[in-house]
Amino acid sequence: MAYAAGFVLGTSMLHAIGVLSVLTLARWPTTVRTAGVATSLVGMAMAVQAF
Repeated sequence: MAYAAGFVLGTSMLHAIGVLSVLTLARWPTTVRTAGVATSLVGMAMAVQAF
């Protein structure tokens, strides 16, 4: 039960941080796009290392 509660809380916090970040950075769309590209590149790098 504690694991499930922690998982739900952690997921909720990550979503809240993401939404608040986008709302805060809405004035600077280039910054949001750059962050998205950086996240994608990190994900691709991690995928390449896994295989």
